[in-house]
Amino acid sequence: MQPQSEGRSILRFGVFELDVQLGELRKRGLKTRFPPQSFQVLLSLLERPGEVVTRQELRQRLWAADTFVDFDVALSSAVKKLRDALDDSATNPRFVETLPRLGYRFIAPVEAPTHRQPEDGAVTVSRQIKSLAVLPLGDLSGDPSQDYFVDGMTDALITELAQLGGLRVISRTSVMRYKETKKSLAAIARELNVEAVVEGTVARSGARVRISAQLVHVPTDSHLWARSYQRDLHDILALQEEVARAVADEIEVKLKSEGRVRLTSPRPVNPKAYDSCLKARYYLNKLTTAGYTSALAYFEQAIAEEPTYASAYAGVSTCYRFMTFAGTLSPQESIPKAEAAAAKALELDETVSEAYAALAAIAYRFRHDWSGAERQFRRALELSPNDAECHRLYSTFLYCAGRFEEGLAEVRRTRELDPLAPRMTEGQTSLWARQYDRAITECRSVLDEDPGSAQAHLILGSAYTLQGDYRRGIEVLETAAKLSRRHPIYLARLGHACAAAGKEREARKILKELHTRSRQQYVSPVAIALVHLGLGDREEALAWLEEAYRMRDFDLVTRNARLDPLRAEPRFHDLMRRIGLS
Repeated sequence: MQPQSEGRSILRFGVFELDVQLGELRKRGLKTRFPPQSFQVLLSLLERPGEVVTRQELRQRLWAADTFVDFDVALSSAVKKLRDALDDSATNPRFVETLPRLGYRFIAPVEAPTHRQPEDGAVTVSRQIKSLAVLPLGDLSGDPSQDYFVDGMTDALITELAQLGGLRVISRTSVMRYKETKKSLAAIARELNVEAVVEGTVARSGARVRISAQLVHVPTDSHLWARSYQRDLHDILALQEEVARAVADEIEVKLKSEGRVRLTSPRPVNPKAYDSCLKARYYLNKLTTAGYTSALAYFEQAIAEEPTYASAYAGVSTCYRFMTFAGTLSPQESIPKAEAAAAKALELDETVSEAYAALAAIAYRFRHDWSGAERQFRRALELSPNDAECHRLYSTFLYCAGRFEEGLAEVRRTRELDPLAPRMTEGQTSLWARQYDRAITECRSVLDEDPGSAQAHLILGSAYTLQGDYRRGIEVLETAAKLSRRHPIYLARLGHACAAAGKEREARKILKELHTRSRQQYVSPVAIALVHLGLGDREEALAWLEEAYRMRDFDLVTRNARLDPLRAEPRFHDLMRRIGLS
């Protein structure tokens, strides 16, 4: 008994009915939630009522043949959850009978499938969906070493859906907070402010991957769609795009022509290269110096395995940029490499939005090409309108360019796409806009949730200092420096605050430490200039700012309020003219 292919097939038994298309089980008209694996078991049994469905048949339907999973435990769990949903009993079954060591049989009468068409003029709930979250996919392998792969599949699906216009897709940063969560879908949807969620599982074994996923309209608790896919790793991009296309079609997203081409033109990928790229993203998302180093090595390994892998080149570019901000490399060492990698990515695939965002950041921070940066940012956001990181980068660009209202709009858009991310962008941009009270409010909000945030302490202490509250500013900045393990940027802000407060001895001690550190790692010349300026050494400050211009240091374009005492200096005005901020 196979479900009909048009309309919706409804299978009825007892007080229950199963909507095959929606993957929805109802008891006396009320929806009952159960996992995708339990749905597949029930559907298998209902297709052959009264017949034995063997354990091997269920294994083949639910998992790839070579999947490394404790099959006995996984199947028993799926059947138990099915029985729970049906109020059934293993010892005294009304619906699902167990045949030890053989399989299962559906023993209740099943009505022939009925065919349900939407009523004329009816508007389906799918048409109302404007926002979506892809929850972290579950790992059926039970192998912790596969975390990177499962997380990577979640990231990939988010990335695919993020390219679609007309749909707000929540970013990775926020959804990953729900990994292994016990919260209900209603609570998650409320916190993320979305109407629908995609949830599912991944099973990977060797070169085979299986994804089971379902789309749920949360306000009505409707399962709009449920399906399983299986592919060889060579076709992993096709699998990701097929799932994304199925979701888009179900919720009737209006795809741009270019977006539709991207979702219907998958290409094969070297499995080893893809695996290396997933590992690279896993480490990159840790946002640590060690993570950047590991990520770069894996991206380069992916390129060695497949020299035409555009995404890997884009990842290399991102790694070099992040390593610059972390102080691992100087801009002159890293930015040309980042620029070359992004250009190579676009040479191979002109639709890689990450590469455009990288070139945009490089254009204004390193090349001081503000109009070029604007063009690259707009292209990146055309390709991936839901990319929260790109919106964040663009907001920084707008603030640096002095376009504060536009920058604030981008900050709000970032918050819509990444509602649970630390609110550091708001605090930092408020600081650049000289809105110190607002920066303080934002940072206090962050510290209420994360008291150990070094960056929140840095921005809060800076805001106090720039308001003239040196006592509180120094106290908070000392905590920031400690939490950051005395990162040069943090030390410089503390040194400037000490100097401004008249604590010359402490400031000069920090200045000496910065000079010592500069012989071991890259230290921003702007950082050293700030301490000199706080001490009243204008000539030294200007000399170090010229060095920052030579090194193309990013901090030079951030409209740093600590540099305001120099704005009447002709040499400083000339410097700002050269970087396009006169």
